[in-house]
Amino acid sequence: GAVRLRLPRPSGTVPVAIGGGAKEVIVFRPAGVMVRVATSGDVARVIIDRGRPIGPLAGNTTVEPPGYALAEDRYDISVSGGCESVLVATEPTQNP
Repeated sequence: GAVRLRLPRPSGTVPVAIGGGAKEVIVFRPAGVMVRVATSGDVARVIIDRGRPIGPLAGNTTVEPPGYALAEDRYDISVSGGCESVLVATEPTQNP
């Protein structure tokens, strides 16, 4: 099945650990928030904001976008045990 996460705006570096067994992991985060994805196990593809798919990946791999190291508030997402795909998307802006 799919795992869907909606993350609030982070303060500092916030680790998010996701166990294996999910077919698809979908993470929504606020606009402008940097995200690094670390995977262990077999992952067919990692896609961040409709970018070029990265993969297939095996073993321990980290996908870190440019500028992540300089961001003060960011997410460090780790997916263990493998899955088919990890998708990171920007939360649509909510109009009050």
